[in-house]
Amino acid sequence: MNIAFYAPMKSPHHPQPSGDRLIARNTMAVLELAGYTVTLASSMRSWEGNGDKEAQNRIRHSAAQKTDQLFAHWAQEKNAKPGLWFTYHGYHKSPDWLGPVISKGLGIPYVLMEASHARSKPGNALWQQGLEQTQHAIASADLLISINRADMEGVDRVRSEASEHHYVPPFIDITTSNRSDHARSDSTEDGSGNRLLAVAMMRPGDKLQSYKILAEAMSRLETDTWHLDIVGDGVAKAEVQSLFEPLCDRQTGVENNKKIEFHGELAPLDVTELMNKADYLVWPGINEALGMVYLEAQACGLPVIAGQMAGTADLVKHKESGWLVANPDASTMASAIDHACSLDKKERSNMRDAAANYCRNRHSLSAAAKQINNALQSINRPAQVNV
Repeated sequence: MNIAFYAPMKSPHHPQPSGDRLIARNTMAVLELAGYTVTLASSMRSWEGNGDKEAQNRIRHSAAQKTDQLFAHWAQEKNAKPGLWFTYHGYHKSPDWLGPVISKGLGIPYVLMEASHARSKPGNALWQQGLEQTQHAIASADLLISINRADMEGVDRVRSEASEHHYVPPFIDITTSNRSDHARSDSTEDGSGNRLLAVAMMRPGDKLQSYKILAEAMSRLETDTWHLDIVGDGVAKAEVQSLFEPLCDRQTGVENNKKIEFHGELAPLDVTELMNKADYLVWPGINEALGMVYLEAQACGLPVIAGQMAGTADLVKHKESGWLVANPDASTMASAIDHACSLDKKERSNMRDAAANYCRNRHSLSAAAKQINNALQSINRPAQVNV
């Protein structure tokens, strides 16, 4: 079957890297792994983050034009017509204007993965048409798939009783991970101590708050044998760096052993290399929706120390593949990091194995392909193409 794929918030081909783009790419890979032919139907972005109603109207108008173009294309190229429409991540700031119209016009099933339906709030009124369209999309879907349990209750409030709603754990391509125990064992025996890693964009809001908590936590550590690598860039870069300045001044006298090292934005393979040298990934993840970096770390056999948020509870096996800190603040994060740093070589090795196995068995593309294929097979309505 040919599946028309669409990601209204950010296309899989968008130039800016992000967790959302990664999930979109991985979802296409999962569908192909399950045996489907997947075609990106459109790269049109419907996201509007400022509450600008005129901009939202322009996006809606562009979507109507794109819909007409797709219908015209499939009328000429009948072999290219999809048998199913699959949308990833629709919510009020990036509603799916294409999928419900096209799936109805073609008479094909409409699948919506990772939808989010927010309760009415004063601020959300700026995206009223996005709220209404997202509710319409959810109610129109033949199948709903959630990879974040926190979204399921809101979706269930407005979905059709005739539709299916399945939970699938978040997933990543573990074949790109190059696990290396040797690099870690060297780093813990050369006198430099515990090598810690943080990977996150530097922007105002929750990301900056997480950096604030992490910087203060590092200043409270009882252990003094640690090195923190920070990967990330963004508009709050100067503010983030200033948070760690007191720690950067605490040097051993050897340049390569300074406490903090900023790497800026790195290519995925370079991030993987740092993960292979690290002992622990440390990131509070305040209000993290889906922290894909936690899965990337565990795929490399890198245990995680994170805040226990709605978006992390299904990503880390507490006390096995890492630690989830309830109500994370500087004190609780520091305690968790100190505990992790106190583990002996065997305990660390066991946790690395547990992290890699947990990610492979629960969060790999192959595991997701089986579950999503089973969900797609549950759609009872056969595809009937009528243009």
